[in-house]
Amino acid sequence: MESQLASSQRKPLILAGICLGIGLGGFFDGIVLHQILQWHHMLSNVKPGLNEFAWDMGFLALGALIAVIGWLMLQQTGKSTMKN
Repeated sequence: MESQLASSQRKPLILAGICLGIGLGGFFDGIVLHQILQWHHMLSNVKPGLNEFAWDMGFLALGALIAVIGWLMLQQTGKSTMKN
C-alpha cells in the first residue's frame, strides 16, 4: 500500500507528462509532417491555399505553449517534492 504523499504527488506528474506529450507530439507533427514533408496542413481538406501557413504556425505555437506549460508543471512538482 502506498502512502498518501506518493498518491498526491503522482497526479501532477501525470498531468505534466500528458501536457508534455501532447505539446511535443504536436510540435513534431507540425514541423515534420506539415513543414518538412508537406503531407498535410491544418486546413488542407477545407479550402487549399487558405492561409495554410498561418494555421500551421498557430498549431506549432499551441503545441509549444502546451509543452511549456507541461514543463513548468513538472518543475513546480519537482520543487514541491524537494521541500518534502
